[in-house]
Amino acid sequence: MTGVKESTKSVLRLEELYFEKMSYCRGGKALFDEDLKYEFQHSGEKTGENSFRSSLGVKVYLEDSPEFEITLDLVGIFSFSDPASVPNDVKELLLKRNTASIMFPYL
Repeated sequence: MTGVKESTKSVLRLEELYFEKMSYCRGGKALFDEDLKYEFQHSGEKTGENSFRSSLGVKVYLEDSPEFEITLDLVGIFSFSDPASVPNDVKELLLKRNTASIMFPYL
């Protein structure tokens, strides 16, 4: 295998990835998977001519109890390898869907 063909490379590039926020709170109550609730959020914004910031967050908690809570906010900085070749509507679609998909395994 000689590598990835040029025609199959993504035009969307992940430039940076970091955790912006991490918090953890644990009381004495025993935890079971079925007791845990999950909330996810995703947002993005343009930060430069060809730079985009995407935020993916998760909150894991016990419903109706302050005994346990984990909050993680992951930030990815993305750019396009050749921005002029990508139509604006395709850029918006890639930023809405693909940035979260790229970041999710790291969360």
